[in-house]
Amino acid sequence: MMRLFKDNLFFQFSIISLVVMVVIAVTLITALSNSIRSQAIDNLTNEAKADVQRQILREITSADLRNPMIGERYDRFDKFVQESITSEQTARVKLWARDGTVIYSNDTALVGEKFPDNENLLKALDGKTPIEIEVAEDPENARERFLGTLMEIYTPIVFPGTTEPQGVLEIYRYYEPTAVQIDHQRKEIMLSIAIGFVLLYGALVTTVWRSWRIIVGQREERKRAEEEREKIQFRLRESQKMEAIGRLAGGVAHDFNNVLTAITVGSEMLLGDLSSGDPKRQDVEEIQKAAERATSLTRQLLTFSRRQMVEVKLLDVNFIISDMDKMLRRLIGEDVQLDTMLEPKLNSIKADNGSIEQVIMNIVVNASDAMPDGGKITVRTENVTLNEKDIAFIAEAKPGDFVRLSITDTGTGMDKETMEHIFEPFFTTKAKGQGTGLGLSTVYGIIKQIDGWVNVYSEPGQGTTFRVYIPAFPDSSEDKNELTKESTSLEELHGNGERILLVEDDESIRTVTLRLLTENGYQVLPAESAEEAMTIFDREDGNFQLVLSDVILPGQSGVVLVGQLLTLQPALHIILSSGYADDKAQLSVILEKGYPFIQKPYTTEKLLRSVKENILRTEEKNDN
Repeated sequence: MMRLFKDNLFFQFSIISLVVMVVIAVTLITALSNSIRSQAIDNLTNEAKADVQRQILREITSADLRNPMIGERYDRFDKFVQESITSEQTARVKLWARDGTVIYSNDTALVGEKFPDNENLLKALDGKTPIEIEVAEDPENARERFLGTLMEIYTPIVFPGTTEPQGVLEIYRYYEPTAVQIDHQRKEIMLSIAIGFVLLYGALVTTVWRSWRIIVGQREERKRAEEEREKIQFRLRESQKMEAIGRLAGGVAHDFNNVLTAITVGSEMLLGDLSSGDPKRQDVEEIQKAAERATSLTRQLLTFSRRQMVEVKLLDVNFIISDMDKMLRRLIGEDVQLDTMLEPKLNSIKADNGSIEQVIMNIVVNASDAMPDGGKITVRTENVTLNEKDIAFIAEAKPGDFVRLSITDTGTGMDKETMEHIFEPFFTTKAKGQGTGLGLSTVYGIIKQIDGWVNVYSEPGQGTTFRVYIPAFPDSSEDKNELTKESTSLEELHGNGERILLVEDDESIRTVTLRLLTENGYQVLPAESAEEAMTIFDREDGNFQLVLSDVILPGQSGVVLVGQLLTLQPALHIILSSGYADDKAQLSVILEKGYPFIQKPYTTEKLLRSVKENILRTEEKNDN
């Protein structure tokens, strides 16, 4: 109770206000009771004066107040008193002379007695009307014994033509009827005050309660607003952090991706030159694995900061998984088994190829990290159709046709609290320096952007299953041709002596790209700047089927360069490449002009496929 009183301000106010109102009510009742009593006594006094003026002065003269009444004179006045003054409220009557002699009394024994020191008599002779209330010590009759308390009212007798009292009339009245009247009036007042105060207290408490609720509501609203403000500030800080990361990623992406391009292409070419039993293959594969992890980290940063270039098109998830199989096995290590269960007639999805690769790689790597002692990862694809009944049991679900990508591991699993935070940026359960906290948040962001969702099922010690739902799209014949293009074998990507102008300012990339294209059947002339490229182009009379150029070049951008070359040879085909993923890459201009673009770092297969596709389009255009 004390704790409730201490902690609840409204309860404190209610109790304190009740105590204050009770004190005020008691004070008010006491004051009104005294006022009622005084008013009752004043009424009695006024009645006594009226009796004197109306009756006594008609019955006696000033001479009657000089000597005590005896005999016939007493009997006549006593009869007058009994008939005119004595009543149910009047007990006794005395008539006093100025010197304190009792002129008349109901008690004949007192007639003639003298009490000159009677204080009330002296006050009455001074013009006042004193009243004394006392318990009758010697009751004269049963009524006095029953009622007990008497009021002695001393009324001065002033005859017409005089100013000083000539005597005093003392009337003994029963106090009980007056007390009953006072008590009755006091009870009525107490009841009225009680009802009034109850209504007032109720209204006060109700008003205060409503005000308190408003205050509490405002406080809660302010608290919610403060929490929302903190959330907004947190999101703003995270947004600014992401923007800073994006700017940082964009700033280092060019040089970093150039280095990764040289490492990736060079290691793949070196690996192709080594026999299957060569002991150096393992070292080269480790170099590839490190490059792939670095590429993955760059993609995560760029994707999460919305700086990764995306190209939405119809995709076959089965093909993407099959294409990534070798890389995924290198990433997860030999102690983790990777199984795939792919739907033979899987529907297509509409998304960016690199983004879906990122989703698969992030979840698989995350699953591998959850199995430090080894285990099994199962990647499964299937077509699913969800109706209104189905989605009631699947979080964030919506009805329709979907491709469901499920990735299950036999790792340590997660508790409920961890599962609530796994999609938050920078949240990680890994040791410091072993995780960025961007992997699963990137997955969530990518899938949400293509109108899908991700469900997670896990228990500690029972492994984890990620189920990714992606809207399915029916394939037209044109779409199927587009999907089958990427299934071209590496042997079919060889050139037939086509001439390529390679413009790249980074020497390492220029060297490995020159070697790659040359070894795969192309005639390549390299240039390290736009100025040198123009010189070579003029010298060779524009005899090139394709120009492969970096976007960022010394002195002049690759976009401007290819525009100038196209004015000289409109049939020329273009491939632009850049390690940047922000405004410096001029992606909006590239997309607007329809130039093919390949993001660094790229693999040998990706570059050869892009070159081959553009060469084929050139030949088809020339045939027409």
